[in-house]
Amino acid sequence: MIDGNLKSLSEQMSHVSKKENLQDVYLAVSPLPQLIEASMRNVQNDLCNISKEMQARTIWQFIMI
Repeated sequence: MIDGNLKSLSEQMSHVSKKENLQDVYLAVSPLPQLIEASMRNVQNDLCNISKEMQARTIWQFIMI
């Protein structure tokens, strides 16, 4: 009887720790879409700025010829 109760308790603890692990994973992963989106916006802005800078240099070189 005691062995069965210990096994049941062990199984219950196993489920609790799995639930906690899933919650931890969810909490760690849930902000990722927003972080990725923000990073992509930053990259897009950087590329836009680089493109504008390259256009300005091209125009300036054309004027200097």
